[in-house]
Amino acid sequence: KDVTGAIGSVKGTDIKNLPVTNVAEALQGRVAGVEVVKASAEPGAPVQITIRGVGSLNQPQPLYIVDGIRQSGENINVQDIASIDILKDASAASIYGSAAAGGVIIVTTKKGSGAKPTVNFSARYGMTKPRILKLLNRDDFISVKKMVLDPTYSSMTQTDTLPDTDWVDEIFRNGTESNYNLSVAGSSPVVNYFISGFSNNQKGVFLDNKSRLIGVRANTDIKLGNRIKIGEQIYAWQRSTSPV
Repeated sequence: KDVTGAIGSVKGTDIKNLPVTNVAEALQGRVAGVEVVKASAEPGAPVQITIRGVGSLNQPQPLYIVDGIRQSGENINVQDIASIDILKDASAASIYGSAAAGGVIIVTTKKGSGAKPTVNFSARYGMTKPRILKLLNRDDFISVKKMVLDPTYSSMTQTDTLPDTDWVDEIFRNGTESNYNLSVAGSSPVVNYFISGFSNNQKGVFLDNKSRLIGVRANTDIKLGNRIKIGEQIYAWQRSTSPV
């Protein structure tokens, strides 16, 4: 109710089928004035979001508010999102103080709806094939060195004992990603609930480069009477990353 400035909004239904694993990637190209740049294709690499242009040399990341609580936006399950609102201008973000210097991204997660329980399951698997340089093998490499009169190789007569290793082939591989989501939601005159769990595993094209993120969420409201309602919003996650 305090916001009077510009707001950009994205519905959860618009991003639920996207092959993305975090909020920043889900916003890419969907909101005017919001620039999303991923510096690296490395699994688990951070994403820089710039709202309304660069404001300083040390551009701050946006402030994430998830269900009214400040937290990191990198570990939110995209399938749990009901809506995303971006406070773009300074007047809209000012209600959060100096922490909102880079803008504010407000995430609202799903709650139960409908009298009967609804079960949703989704799975995705993908592969990334790297474009790599084809190196010369040992014999061709030595031939080139002799052509340019390299003194180290020009006088060599026996070269079959030298190693012949394709280091590009040893370092790179096909990358893979698997993502699984399961949720149960429903409501009654007394109880409203949404419970979900997910797992995301990524292997990069570089040897031993991988990231794994798992998490569970529970959003529940229980009506104890006409004036009393209790509930909780619990989100637990764990990420393990092996960088390049």
